[in-house]
Order: sequence, then structure tokens, then C-alpha cells
Amino acid sequence: MALAPDSVIGPDAIAYVEQTLKDFPFLLERIKDESVLKPHQKFMEILFASAIPMSGMSNVMQAIITPFSLNNPLLSTPAFARMSEGGLKQLEISEVSISGGRIVFSVLYAYKFILKRFYNFDLNVEHPLMISKYYEDTGLYRYFKMIGDNQFIDVIPLSPIPDIDVLKLQELLDQHFDPAAWQKILPPDQFLFSGVTILTLMDITTEEAVSRLQHELLHNREIDEMVWFDRLRREMQNLFRLPGLRLGVAIIQQNGELNFDSMNPLWNSLLMRDVCPKSGLDIKGSIYEEVLSHRNTVIIEDIRKHECRHHPVTKAFMEAGYINLLLTPIYHEGKLIGIFELASKVVGHINGLSLFKINQVKPIFGIAQKRLLGEFENKVEAMMMQQFTSIHPAIQWRFREAAMQMLNQSSHDIVTPVIEFDQIYPFYGSLDIRDSSKKRSKAVALDLLCNLEDAHKVLQSGFTQLSFDVLGELIHEVESYKEIVETSFTSGDEARVVGFIRNEVNPVIMHLDRDYPALRLEAKKYLESVNESDGICMPYRQGYEASVARLHRQIITCLDEEDQALQKLYPCYFEKFSSDGVEYNIYVGSSIARGHPMGPLHLDHLRLRQLSWTCRIIREIETLQPELIRLMYPSHNVRIMNQDLDGNENAIEIAPLILAYDEPISLRFRSDEKRFEIDGAYNIRYEILKKRIDKATIRGKNERLTQPGHIAIVYTQESEATSYIKHLNYLTRQGQIDASIEQLLLEPLQGLDGLRALRVKVKESF
Repeated sequence: MALAPDSVIGPDAIAYVEQTLKDFPFLLERIKDESVLKPHQKFMEILFASAIPMSGMSNVMQAIITPFSLNNPLLSTPAFARMSEGGLKQLEISEVSISGGRIVFSVLYAYKFILKRFYNFDLNVEHPLMISKYYEDTGLYRYFKMIGDNQFIDVIPLSPIPDIDVLKLQELLDQHFDPAAWQKILPPDQFLFSGVTILTLMDITTEEAVSRLQHELLHNREIDEMVWFDRLRREMQNLFRLPGLRLGVAIIQQNGELNFDSMNPLWNSLLMRDVCPKSGLDIKGSIYEEVLSHRNTVIIEDIRKHECRHHPVTKAFMEAGYINLLLTPIYHEGKLIGIFELASKVVGHINGLSLFKINQVKPIFGIAQKRLLGEFENKVEAMMMQQFTSIHPAIQWRFREAAMQMLNQSSHDIVTPVIEFDQIYPFYGSLDIRDSSKKRSKAVALDLLCNLEDAHKVLQSGFTQLSFDVLGELIHEVESYKEIVETSFTSGDEARVVGFIRNEVNPVIMHLDRDYPALRLEAKKYLESVNESDGICMPYRQGYEASVARLHRQIITCLDEEDQALQKLYPCYFEKFSSDGVEYNIYVGSSIARGHPMGPLHLDHLRLRQLSWTCRIIREIETLQPELIRLMYPSHNVRIMNQDLDGNENAIEIAPLILAYDEPISLRFRSDEKRFEIDGAYNIRYEILKKRIDKATIRGKNERLTQPGHIAIVYTQESEATSYIKHLNYLTRQGQIDASIEQLLLEPLQGLDGLRALRVKVKESF
């Protein structure tokens, strides 16, 4: 027996192996009965010593197994043996799922070997396999990832290899793996696998628990709410390895208060609801109020020694046996939406280190709670609204027909009728706010700058009177952040500056207000200026949001008036929704306007009306600018980035866009999503156009198509341009637009090439 020069196996071990092979020569032959190896465990340990660690303090979980067999390993490390105590049959092995079908992993990988070995085809499958083990003493699971080293496996044909046509083989490879199809051309009994696999198990309990929590939270639930929440609680226990851990979550309602009425466990499963009578659900002065008021994470390792131990809620916790508690706020898109709670009956089970795991799952709970909040609000709709959607009057007749059809069906077998409209002509327009993200960022920067300047005044007064060096240090930090905001502020800086103000500045000023009467007046003035919920003063951001809301109201008012006027002339489906600005869809056709035949005149009229009301909206928004700027900038005593706030750049302008589309489409109502969608593969092109043209740029120029004060009309066919040019000429004669009509070629968009556009400037008055 020859070993490498650097082998860790000593001479005595080599001699033992050689002697064993002399005494038992069958060990050099192919072994079919694994049981003959049991008396030779020392021989096996020495033989595989360089592959798996069999001694020492190693926690590596490895084993030597026969091909595709997880039961009765030939050899295993002590850690593997401890994990598999009771037999691997007691472990749950994840299934391989392809296209919804369940496949035995050994079948999949056996064919992978055969194809690679004899046909030089690679079945591109590297499906991770996982083992879960349930521990009855704790009621918890551990999860392990299986990794197999198959370099010592060989496959032997027991009969001539089938000659398979290359095209047939490629055809099978191009499809989803179907074991039955492969067994027909490559029968399993024609192949023998020999050798061993080195199996390694990696503990992935933390990663898998987080993954399962994410799946439970973010996917639709089709089981009982309490059963579902128990699954979440169990995975949290698996994540923390604490069998008695209690999970609690509560949503913050629109009025800023916790929801104690709902029985939905993700709306309210906090411990205090279980241990306190409803009359005692007063959180004033409790640790819950601290979380809501100050946005702090509270960790209490022993509640019996905490300063809040005399509060009625805390007393109820102790009476129920819970003495270890963690409360942390849950955010979604920067807004506080709930409280996350962990409780234990053992001191110190939950501590500061627990935050590392909690921070992995908090964002998931935030997303799920935000979605559940919307679901809950939707449940208050009436029967018709639950069955369909908010119904535009022009198509209400069709939903009424469908509702009556459903009422006539058996209550045990109700089928929702298909609601669709064919041969519909679409009209799409958007009135987008130009540079909305930049304007919001500027408003945020102004708020932060005001916040920092006001804080600087209070801290400077404190430093002058108290001579605390730590205040001088904090003043220096405030000045550094001011410089960032004034000179190089980006959206990425927002969270950093806000965190500094909340966590570093505000607590110090609160301390000055509480302990130093001479500074109380200045400190209190500052504290009153900051938002209670966010800890930041935000007049400019609130002003920007108010100005955007005012602009939206003005546009919606105009569109509502046009909607009413259109319905009198010819019934059509008119929908509008807010984005950065306002977008709208109009669908017109005789299948919507029941009993009203439609001709070219109706389409021409709608095109002209669309252009006319777009001109009107542009002019009204321009007239509205002084009011919008007053709302946006309630105080003009601050400059940012060396720019004057009175400049034209601060106006909230819209850049209108119209899509010309002469081909009729079909609309189908999606009962599952309660909305209409474009029906048919060809019609999807229209939806693609709508989604992408807002980013269109002019070919050969670094210039966006849409511009403030202009109307841009995107088209694909010359006939569409001809129709709109006729109407633009009419509006020119009326004095609504300038005489110059730009005809532009657009840069290619994803999946779209050859787009063209018309662009005209709207006159400020006519």
C-alpha cells in the first residue's frame, strides 16, 4: 500500500491496513454486502482518515455512504453519529421539486451520472438537499444542508449501452425532468453504481428558519390564521433555539394607536393582550409607550428588577411567568407600522445579542404587515365591491348582469362569469411631475438643515453656560453634518443624518431641557418643533407633499369634469390613478357603450378633447405655481446648495405624455386581482408601450422627450401621427399651442424600436 509522502497516517497504521488486507483479501474485491465491513471499523477509520476526521474535538458532521443511500453509513464522525442517533430514517429529507412534481433525489442524480459518463451530456441540476431533525425534548427543529463528494463513485453498464439518437436526447434534456420518460430509454436495471460518497452535513438552522419565516409571511395563506401564526412562532423558536420563546406582533393603526381589538394574530398578538383584561390595556407609562414615543428597542433581561415593574401591564407579565422581554419597532419604507415582541420565562434568554437575529427578520415582518394592513382595510367593502371592484358607471351594467348570473347559480357551485370587452380603442395619458424625486430630496435636505441649525443654537447655548467639552464635540459633529447637507447631500445621506439627529442630538437636548432650567426655554422650543413620531422637524417635506397633493387634486378635478362630459357624448371607461403625477386610461367601444354604435367621428372627437384638456391642465398648473411654492416652502430663510429658493427650478411642473394607438384591443376582468387587464398576446404590446415610453429620449440627443409646458405624443404608425397633426393644427389656429410641431425619432427602448413622437409647446394663455 503506497501513501503520499505528506500522509498523516503513521507507519503503524499502514502496517495495520496491510495486515488486514492479507488476513481478509475479500476487502480488495467489490463488496455487495455492507455488513461484512462492520467487524473492520478500525480498518475503515484508518483507510478514510485523510477524508474525514475521526478523532479529536471536531464537530464536523461527515460520513462515508454507499451511492445514493443515506441509511447505515459505512463510517461516520462522532458529530454525525450524535446527530443521526436513532437512524437517518428518523430524519426528514427535502424533496426535489421540478415544475411542481416531486422527484426522488437518487433517481435525478443517478441519471445525471449516467448521461455524463456515457453520453457526455450534462443534466444541469445542482439541487440543494436539506435534512431536518425534530427534537422531541425541545419541540424544535434543526436544519442541515447535505453536500456529497461523489468523486469515488463509478457507474458500470450491465449490458450494451443503448444507442440514443442525439436529437432525442437533446429533446429530453430541453424538457422538465420526467423519470418515466428517462426510464424508457435508459432502464435503471442496466446500470450498477459502485464506490462511496463522502457526505457532509452543514448546520443551516439560522438561514433556513429565516427563509421559512419569509415564505410564511410573504406568501398567500390558505390555512387557519392561528395555525399559520403557530408556524411563525415555531420558526422563531428554531431561529433562537429557545423552545419556550413567545412571539408577538401588533400593527399600528392609522390613528397611531395599537390595535387591541382584532383577533388576527398578525394584527395583534402582543403578550399584553393575553395577560391583561381589555379594561386594563392602558399603555401609558409602560414599556410599550416608550417604544412608540421614542422609537427605542427595549430589552429587559429580568423584568422583576426593572423600573417599570410596578406598572399594571408589567405586573400581569410577571403573574403569567414572563420575566424576559424584548420590544422593537417595525418600519416599512421609513414609517413606523408596528411593534415586534419576544418574551421568555427564563432570565437572560433574550439579550442584546438577540438583535443580530431579530434584524434579519424585522424587514420581512414589516413587508408582511404592510400587506396585511391593506388586506384588512379591503374587507370592509360591500358584497359587490368584494366580488368585483370599484365600478365605473359606464361598465356597471356588465357587472350587474354578471352578479345576477351568479345569483341564479347553485350556492354550492358558483362560477364567476367572464367579463370582457372586445374591439376597444385605448387612450392613454400621463401628467408626470418633472424631477419629483429631486424636489423631495431637496425638501428633506432643507428640513435637516433647519433641524441642525436649530439644534446648533441650543447646544451652543449649553456649551457657553456649562462648558461641557462633550457639548463642544457634539457641536462639531452638527457642523460637519450641516456641511454635508449644504454641499453634497444625496438620498443615501438621509438615513445617516436622521439617525444622528434622533440618536445623538435629540437625547442630549432632552437632557438639557430636563436638568438645566436656564436652557429649558430654548430646548423646549426646539423639541416642540420636531415631529413627535419621527423626531425630526419636517415643514419642507410636509410642504412638498402638500403641494403635490394640491397639484393632484387640481388634475383629478379637471379629469373628473372631462369624464362627466365624455359620458354625455359617448359612454366610455375612464380610470385614473396617482403615481409621481397622474395617469389615466380611457377605453371606448360599442361593447362598452351598449346600444351606442361607434364610428370614426367618436375617436377623432376623443383625440381632440384629450389634446384640449391637456392644454387646459398645463395652463391651470402654471397658474397654480405661486400657491404650490408657498405650500412647498413655508419659510424662505434657508438656502441649500447655494441656490435661491425663489428660482424657477422650485416650481412643480408637469410633463404630459400621450400614447397614440389606433389598433383595437380586448379588455378582460381578472376576478382574482379585481382589476381589468389587456387580453391577448398581441394586445400586450400596448401595455409594454405604456410602461416604457415615459423614459423615452430623442435619438441622437441626450434629451428626454417629455418636457414641462409641452405635450408629447408617441406613435408607431404614420396614420396615428396624421390624425393628431390634424387636431394640433386646429389647436394652433385656436391659439392654444405654438405653430411649430416637432416630429422626432426616439431612441430604442427595451423591446421597442422605431418609435416616433410629436411634440408641441402649449401657450400660457389664449
